[in-house]
Amino acid sequence: MAQLAVLPATNPTNLGNALRLLRRRRGLSQAALAETLGVQRSYLSQLENGDFSEQVKRIFDLLNALGADLSVTDRRP
Repeated sequence: MAQLAVLPATNPTNLGNALRLLRRRRGLSQAALAETLGVQRSYLSQLENGDFSEQVKRIFDLLNALGADLSVTDRRP
């Protein structure tokens, strides 16, 4: 059985890095994933660089205040 990769997301930059890593592990370009999702490639680039909306940034503020974080788990081998 493949080991799960858990990627901590303690801030928007960490989350963006985790998303980039998962996309690359799947062998997808930003353009290919953007087409699948029906969004612009530049939007994915912004997300991968941690440029999230203020609302998402506030969620990280809330998690940090509570001493918690998000984890992105790669369940695929």
